[in-house]
Amino acid sequence: MTNRQDIIAKAQSFLQVVFTQAQARLGEHFKIKQETIWWSIADPSHSEVRVQSFGPSTMSQSGGHQREVVNSFGVGTFYQAQLMDNSFPEQNDLHDTVTASGIPTQLVPRGFLLPLVLTWCKLSDPFDLTQPAAQVLLDEFADAVIEQKSTTTYLDAMVYLELGGDPLVLEEGVIIRPISEEELWDLSQPNLPISPYTIQFSPSDSWSVLEIRISHGTDEGPRISGTIYRIREAVIASLALVMGGNFIL
Repeated sequence: MTNRQDIIAKAQSFLQVVFTQAQARLGEHFKIKQETIWWSIADPSHSEVRVQSFGPSTMSQSGGHQREVVNSFGVGTFYQAQLMDNSFPEQNDLHDTVTASGIPTQLVPRGFLLPLVLTWCKLSDPFDLTQPAAQVLLDEFADAVIEQKSTTTYLDAMVYLELGGDPLVLEEGVIIRPISEEELWDLSQPNLPISPYTIQFSPSDSWSVLEIRISHGTDEGPRISGTIYRIREAVIASLALVMGGNFIL
């Protein structure tokens, strides 16, 4: 039986090497500055949301924000070039541990290792393995390996649907909640959205998010999109009946 602590230990070693090598390869481009704007309806000093990032985050009533973060695109690109590198011992050790639990070999590189690296990039400090968020991520990774399950998450930003700060649980794995500050950063990036899609409004911390999370077997991934689509359509139809269609996704 695959040992949980062994998975976590090897995942830690793997991540440490990836980020050390990525930092050496990217140099001054390992961290980048982000500047963006979203509309805030409240005094930023009263915000309950905190940016988790390298360096300071500044906010103003007009919605201007700045921060320094790990170049997740650069790290991800760097690591994808290492996926087929058999001379990477930490990767090989983790790969063998994952397959020993019964995960098909072809699913490991892009189904487990790459998502782990990309998710790790979003932590406040990828080199701090003791932070609570890091421990949560490693625990979830170990659970996915041992239980041979993955979690697919789908998100829709919702305009004109204000919850007053409290999440609305529709059923297990389906909630409508206030948007997070990290999601506002994602939506406010200048390279988003990708044509032909457009955002008609400047992002706002008054927006809500429809979140659908489904836990499933690692071999069920291709079929999950249909399930998510049906849940999403049911939620939208219900909201349209209750609210008269007065919201935008």
